[in-house]
Amino acid sequence: REGLKALLRHIDRRARFNEAKDWRQAASAVLRLDPDMIVIDWHNAMRMADLRTLLNAFPRIPAAIIVDEASTAQVRILLSAGVLGIVPRNLDPTLIVRALEMVLLGGHYVPACALDPTLEPIFLPRRDTAPKEFRKGSRRFNTLSLRQQQIMRCVHMGSTHKVIAKTLGISE
Repeated sequence: REGLKALLRHIDRRARFNEAKDWRQAASAVLRLDPDMIVIDWHNAMRMADLRTLLNAFPRIPAAIIVDEASTAQVRILLSAGVLGIVPRNLDPTLIVRALEMVLLGGHYVPACALDPTLEPIFLPRRDTAPKEFRKGSRRFNTLSLRQQQIMRCVHMGSTHKVIAKTLGISE
């Protein structure tokens, strides 16, 4: 869960989180905090009826489920319960962030293997799919110095001038 929180901070540096031990605490937290998104760490011991109750009580809040297995049947059940995103735990961290961003914006995310299990080998993550000229560290399109890149990363994370200066050990 700490890893998931770190990933969610890529979406919003100032994100706040609340963990709940059970469905009643989750509902209470949603009422109290008015969150932008509900993310549930799904385990097989959880009951679908409890999930439906929570999501029916808060239909305007997008919800994503982090799962171990994303079978076609399970994905259909979760989507019918009102979940917008079903995100496999073993997905690349960057893809997890993108999937959760999509859900936060009101879109859907369903893993390719859930569409048709026979297609899974075709959709395995490919590590070297970016064209050479767009790869990270490419000199052709990378016109920023290393320091400028560090500053831009901080800006992208939403840091203020003061925080950037303190983080990088430079004057504001």
